Amino acid sequence: MDGVTIREAVAADHAALERLFSETSMAGAIRIGSDRSPDFFAASRVQAATPCVWAAFAADGRAAGVFSAGKRLVHLGGEKIPLRYLSDLRIHPDWRSGTLLARGFRSLREKVFAEGEWAQTLVLEGNAPALEILRSGRMRLPQYRPAGRYVNWLLPQQAISRYFPVRTACEADLPAMQCLLDDSSRRRSFSAAVDLGKLGGAFLNGLVIGDFLVAEDAGEIRGMIALWDQGGFQRLRVDGYSPAMAVARPFWNLAALIRGGAKLPRRGRTIPIRKASMLACADDDPSILKSLLSAALFSGNGGLLSVGLSEKDPLAAALSGLKGKVFRGRHFLVGWEGEPPEWREPFGFDPGRI
Repeated sequence: MDGVTIREAVAADHAALERLFSETSMAGAIRIGSDRSPDFFAASRVQAATPCVWAAFAADGRAAGVFSAGKRLVHLGGEKIPLRYLSDLRIHPDWRSGTLLARGFRSLREKVFAEGEWAQTLVLEGNAPALEILRSGRMRLPQYRPAGRYVNWLLPQQAISRYFPVRTACEADLPAMQCLLDDSSRRRSFSAAVDLGKLGGAFLNGLVIGDFLVAEDAGEIRGMIALWDQGGFQRLRVDGYSPAMAVARPFWNLAALIRGGAKLPRRGRTIPIRKASMLACADDDPSILKSLLSAALFSGNGGLLSVGLSEKDPLAAALSGLKGKVFRGRHFLVGWEGEPPEWREPFGFDPGRI
């Protein structure tokens, strides 16, 4: 099927894009869908301070595909530079066998990217078809240069040893928190630059100071973490289970009740997740992160906590041995001409902005 028009998406396209997302659930034993009501673009404004959403529309108004290529300031080489983040690529099953992917990337190159511009993106390691296509160089696709591996942990409520006292942050903590966050971000290539003075704005949608925890030592703030509940503007939903998983689900949930762990929701239910955002620890001390996670998971209210780090981040040691599900991804720098920016490990990628 063809006859589609590719253009920048606008607010009036919300319903069509929501329908596209509902019809492109992530396949697997558990089919996961995404819900961005009441405003599809609210999540785009969290991913990037300058959103850029393009979509393909059929003559009947249906959305055939969509991608996001917004810009945000990131830390790199001691500076803050604007960098695009490629995300939310979806193509409706009715158009996957055609040339829509190639046309979409051509539009990206001709109408969005500047000459020699590069972007970053994440691809799940389990998504072998996407990795093969995107790295093939076919259909005049851009170069996908490997730029590290990413690990995401989904942690259920559990008991963890605590080495530092942890409390809820208050307004008076903001200057010290900003210094700590900036210091940590400068040590991590591509970490998003964040102004904590803009809590509640579009880039920090729904966050208030009470969503932050701080770890202290001798009255000094040594660690911080935001527990970001993004349910107000984007949610993950269970759209279905494979026959085998549907049979196994009651036994899985019984084991989770006995041993501790995440239960599998009923079909149609959303998955309660908070995202560990703006994570920073003085001297990259894993024991500080463990203390923050101890407090976060103690007050988990039965939901999951999403934590994401570069595979080579020194803080990853704090996650070793914890109960939960681990997902791995590939981080790429994407561009057509020239060379990507120089960078070094560890890189930073906030799970709250995926």
